[in-house]
Amino acid sequence: MTSIADKALLIRIQNKDNKLQTLIVTVMRTLDVSDLVLEALDHRIASEWITWSDVLPYLRKHSRNKLFEVYCERSPPGLFDASELFKMGYGKEYFEDRLCKALYDTSIGKGSGMYSYLFEALSEHGGPKSLEMMEVIKHELYGVIKTNRIVSDAISDGFSEEKVYSVGELKQLIHDKFLSDFFPRLESAIELLRLRGIQLPVESPNEENSSIQKLPERVQRLQFYMRQAVELLPKHPLEALNNMRKAAEAICKDVLDAAFENSPNSNRKPAAAFKSLEDMINRMRKEDLIPPSIENCLGSLQTFGNFASHDQEEDPQNTTVAIAESTLLHLKTLVEWYETLNLHCPPSNGLR
Repeated sequence: MTSIADKALLIRIQNKDNKLQTLIVTVMRTLDVSDLVLEALDHRIASEWITWSDVLPYLRKHSRNKLFEVYCERSPPGLFDASELFKMGYGKEYFEDRLCKALYDTSIGKGSGMYSYLFEALSEHGGPKSLEMMEVIKHELYGVIKTNRIVSDAISDGFSEEKVYSVGELKQLIHDKFLSDFFPRLESAIELLRLRGIQLPVESPNEENSSIQKLPERVQRLQFYMRQAVELLPKHPLEALNNMRKAAEAICKDVLDAAFENSPNSNRKPAAAFKSLEDMINRMRKEDLIPPSIENCLGSLQTFGNFASHDQEEDPQNTTVAIAESTLLHLKTLVEWYETLNLHCPPSNGLR
């Protein structure tokens, strides 16, 4: 039976003259609210336009999954609201993907600057996917930080305090400042995830591919880049191409490092000695580490990876998707060849 208090609330909710925000506050302050009242309020919220900041407290106190789905579809939340919803447990998989993507964009200078909220949400509520993304970002940023420190030291040594910096120099210094805050937060977030018992997703070992067991961290990044390429290709082909290029770089590094380790007294060099994918391809060709067909695949991945990294004034979506789909075939051929290598074996395995 509906109580008098519930009937009074229902009348107020159904009266369109009553402000919705006020009704939400009233219902939240009421200790015992019936499902009938909550459903009526859900219907009212779903039929009107109010901000997520008004809806969030209600969703936090009452588990309203159906309302969340309806309102989320009608009015997709911004990044801050998405992080709050993620912490409440709504749309876990969808929001984790979105927050991880936003964190990665921030790490390469394309984000919104809200990384403190992203780190908080992902470190406290994220899973293996969040840890995997943060490890990838850490790996990619390490080289950037080393380079920026060298540049920053050079600027400090080369200019006096009275120096008027150029725009480029100021951008560099600002980016250094960003990294000095972002990187420690990243490491703290990774540590918190591990303290929560979160582990990187690891696929079942394949006996035919013992290289996976030899260099698990690099191979995990390769797997991550492959998944990102496939997932991003339909709607974000340029970002998919960037991930394909990174996957190719990871494979080249493995091949060069294996060749160097198998011939420590030769003139061979480790992957860290090369500045670009092009340099690595040239070295592998010179040392006969790759067949011509694989060299062609790598050339395609390098060319279209570069294409994706620069502004394209004429960039029809269909053409770009077609390029990405074609390039993905080259990457799959490269991966198939890579998986035939047994990097545990002596140099006779083809890494001469």
